[in-house]
Amino acid sequence: MSTSDPRLSEQQASPLAAEGTSVALSAGAGCGKTTVLTARFLDDLDGPDARPLSSIVALTFTEKAARELRQRIRQQCREKIAAGDNPTYWRAILRGLEAASIGTFHEFCGQWLRQHAVEAGIDPDFLILDVAVAGAIRDEALAKCLRQWLAAQDPDLIELAVEYGLGRLRQGIANLLPFVDSSSGSLNEWKDRSAAEVVAIWEDVWRREGRPLLARKMIQTASQCLEILSRHESAHPLMRERRAFLLENLPALEANSDREEWLLAIREQAMVQGAGAKKHWASPEIHEIVVANFKSMRDAIDKYLSKYQWDEAVTFEAAQQGLRLARLALRARQAYDSAKRSRGGLDFDDLLTMTLDLLRRLPDGSQADSSIAPAIERLLVDEFQDTDPIQSEILERLASPGALSGRLFLVGDFKQSIYRFRGAQPEIFQEIRERFPVAGRHALTENFRSVPEILHFVNALFASTFPGAETALSPRVVSVNRPDQPAIEFLWATEPEADLSVATHSTAHDRRTLEARWLARRLRQRMEAGWKVRDRTTREIRDAHPGDVAFLFRAMTDLGPYEAALDEEGFDYHTVGGAAFYIQQEITDIINVLSTLEDPFDQLALAGTLRSPFFCLSDDGLFWLTTSRSDLVEGLEDADHIDDLSDLDRRQACRARDLLTRWRGFKDREPIAMLLNRVLDESGYEAALLGESLGPRKRANARKLVRMARRFDQQRGMPLAAFVARLRADLKRPPREEQAATTDEEGNSIRLMSIHQAKGLEFPIVVLPDLNRKPASHLDSTAYHPVLGPLVRPSRDPGSDPTATTESAAESNPGQSLGWLTYQSLEQHADEAESLRLLYVATTRARDALILSSALSATDKATSPAMSLLDKRFDRETGQSRVELPEGWIMPSIRVTMESPPSSSEPKKKGAWRLPLIETAEAIEQTEEVFEPASVLIEHRPRYVELTPGSGPGIESSKVRLDRLTRIALADPGLPRARELAKFATQIIRHHDPMLPSRLLVQLLGRLKAWSRGPIASALAGAVLLHQDLDWTIAWPPNTTDPTIFHGKIDLLFRDQTGGLQIVNIRSPGEAVARDRLQLRLSLHAAQEMDLGPIRLGWRLSLGEEASWRSEADFAPTSIEQAIRSYFSVGSGD
Repeated sequence: MSTSDPRLSEQQASPLAAEGTSVALSAGAGCGKTTVLTARFLDDLDGPDARPLSSIVALTFTEKAARELRQRIRQQCREKIAAGDNPTYWRAILRGLEAASIGTFHEFCGQWLRQHAVEAGIDPDFLILDVAVAGAIRDEALAKCLRQWLAAQDPDLIELAVEYGLGRLRQGIANLLPFVDSSSGSLNEWKDRSAAEVVAIWEDVWRREGRPLLARKMIQTASQCLEILSRHESAHPLMRERRAFLLENLPALEANSDREEWLLAIREQAMVQGAGAKKHWASPEIHEIVVANFKSMRDAIDKYLSKYQWDEAVTFEAAQQGLRLARLALRARQAYDSAKRSRGGLDFDDLLTMTLDLLRRLPDGSQADSSIAPAIERLLVDEFQDTDPIQSEILERLASPGALSGRLFLVGDFKQSIYRFRGAQPEIFQEIRERFPVAGRHALTENFRSVPEILHFVNALFASTFPGAETALSPRVVSVNRPDQPAIEFLWATEPEADLSVATHSTAHDRRTLEARWLARRLRQRMEAGWKVRDRTTREIRDAHPGDVAFLFRAMTDLGPYEAALDEEGFDYHTVGGAAFYIQQEITDIINVLSTLEDPFDQLALAGTLRSPFFCLSDDGLFWLTTSRSDLVEGLEDADHIDDLSDLDRRQACRARDLLTRWRGFKDREPIAMLLNRVLDESGYEAALLGESLGPRKRANARKLVRMARRFDQQRGMPLAAFVARLRADLKRPPREEQAATTDEEGNSIRLMSIHQAKGLEFPIVVLPDLNRKPASHLDSTAYHPVLGPLVRPSRDPGSDPTATTESAAESNPGQSLGWLTYQSLEQHADEAESLRLLYVATTRARDALILSSALSATDKATSPAMSLLDKRFDRETGQSRVELPEGWIMPSIRVTMESPPSSSEPKKKGAWRLPLIETAEAIEQTEEVFEPASVLIEHRPRYVELTPGSGPGIESSKVRLDRLTRIALADPGLPRARELAKFATQIIRHHDPMLPSRLLVQLLGRLKAWSRGPIASALAGAVLLHQDLDWTIAWPPNTTDPTIFHGKIDLLFRDQTGGLQIVNIRSPGEAVARDRLQLRLSLHAAQEMDLGPIRLGWRLSLGEEASWRSEADFAPTSIEQAIRSYFSVGSGD
């Protein structure tokens, strides 16, 4: 693909033709940016000035986007080969694509750090810790720090704990850990500052930014009042005086926002009482408008003044508390980093910060000639609006010198920057783009996704939010909508007039339930009428089906009403993962079971476990178990003797008791993933899930939890308690969503997903529900801001109820601390801006139809930034534009639904996914019962077998010491180079056991000589030691109901010069050969299961002056079973 390719539009070809300059491409939604990136990548490989594949780097921010880009490039290469365009060359490119640098930012940094591990001072085989595992390690390190600080009565800890309590303090420290060295500044910059210096910074930021932002709403209201008063005048003399006063003073409101008396004077004048009535105005309607505007003015002043006040003493104390918290966070971060190093792991933040640290060591402008920096000739970056300062600096350093003269090709859209919670700063793209030469600044505004009606609406809605010629989208597709079915629809759900008294007292849940019912009925109504959409594959017009519909939510915490309404109307639906994963009932069920196994006295988790499909106890059963004895735990233990239980509940309770007891026997004795597999298999839980709505998806969620457990198992020493604690923490504070892995045409059910998950996707029909949802309040007691530093919200206001919570105290007077007040002002402004960007992303996902809805009437107040913008641009009742559009813009046609759609006349499909009970019963009756073979039942094996040498009785302490020193010596990298073994052995003893008797030194030297003469030493010449004393636990036979748990260890694990792994297990004199053989074969199997790499060979080394060795390469199940039978046949090998 080149600039002359007919598949490229003129806009898309323009940035490809830029020469001698780097390119910053502002790409609007649906404008084909991936097509341009693909063309740029291929053009760099083509022609006389072709670049080597290894010199081109393409970075994205999601694995999905990287896969899509790689696939597009691969497809273009195949097309060139098929066309006979230098097929030999393009086949070579095609083969090299798998190794090409096309991936995520973190993936690139991880690979680059491995290549330069020596310079970075890290182990090249480091693990990349995923969020869950890193969180568990962090929580463990933080808990250890708190215990140590409490024991030492650390003054910073004691001061903060008395004020906030240990629970909130622990969360506060955890909140600050990411900012010790991050894209948002560093806590290190604040540790040596005084409280007075911090307060001075707060005062400066408050004057420059905080107070103007806080007064913004008041000033906007004043502007509306000015507009009304300038056009209308009252006939009443007093009202004339008030009007004149307001017309003179309201324009100066911004400049005088710090004068309380002046603001109160304006408030006094902004009222109609005592200054005439409706007859004194041109019309009653104008009088009502003036009354409403005056009230808004007074309310805005009251709200501003209530937040404007702050207490100097409290502010100074808050600064001191913030510095105390920063000191604790810095120390906790050191402990966390140490814990990661001890496990050989780096988290995602480490990948970025260590890469930048290494690049910063290079002199400016020397990157291209450095052996550290990669030889990058072209650096392509997708979604650049999602970068943070660290990522931005890495990119500039990698592309230097010449970052602006052709090496960089950046693609982004500040309107779609919605990852502020990850540190993304949309202004970075704008600032860097302004530094590019004019010839390198290009824009894509031609939209190939949405019908014209949707684009006209998006342009009109965001014209004032995103001004400029490069922000308006122009359509490149044809409409599929009929005049009587506009592409845009507003749906405002309200109670009938007869129920208005009830509606005024309705809860948010009630309103969402009403809205959801209206939406479900409206979808059914339009589909039955023949809703037309474009098929993405064939591009033909067809009738819509439920799989074309996506509900996009601002927050995923209130899906219940929408799920119930869709089910009521007979729609199949599914909730896409991400943060919603943790609110799925099946995940809660499994977390409850694991919590019960970890803590048998967790009454709440036990109740959830018994009531869930794991054991299906009835509510009555739970009641009698709890009340018939002292508590639920005792009731379950004595379930056999509780007469009030029904027969079914008694059987289920006894089954639950027995299975829970059995599973606890395996806790911390086998890997967590194996335990969880056992729980799922033996309980029949997965079978129960498959009988429910969306059963396969629920089962997939359960399996996803098993995979998460497997990642935990890869971290040595992570017990079930840590896994449960991590899951419960994620349940309370779900991790932020990643982009969805689903495609837009997948399945035939309606999707419920977050706007974040929908980023990069498109759907024929998009529904934006709950549009008037109030912005989430910041309930954390701590925060970090790069300009304001560490912040602590005062625990309570002076003179307030000492028992009041932080949240209620903050509501009564949130402005008592200047630091927190300024932070709230800045954050509210940034949150509102991102809320509008989220709305932009959501509306531009729609291809053929867009529905915006909420449960509110024509007069209800807008409480969300999205609804406020909609009200500002459009009339809620008519759908007509409230503002004059630029010349040439088309006014969108909008349908407004304010009456409840009728329910479908067709029979509902609700519950149609369930098999009829009669058919289910007949299938169970006809299924033959399967018995285990008698040969399996005859042989009895113990539940647990310890294979570790030296762990059994009868081993003398001197032999244990000798064995330990021998293993240390064999693992020492200096052994192959040692010219004098006696001197080497003496050094080993001096460092590890200086009191060793001389006779044992002689024996150690004899063992080392035997090793050096043997084939193992020569076979491992040049090998690298990876692990020493690597413990493993295996259940054998696998995937059976009652396996034997074997515990052993790998003494030495090497990577040889071929890249394969070789294992050495060492046996002391007198130890049984059968146990030695079994441990090696299970070690080979364990290494394979732990994904350590290709296992080439295993060695059994017998210690002693007359050493012997045997090699093993067979760890097939038959050889392992043979070794197990041999082990048991000789009485445990001893």
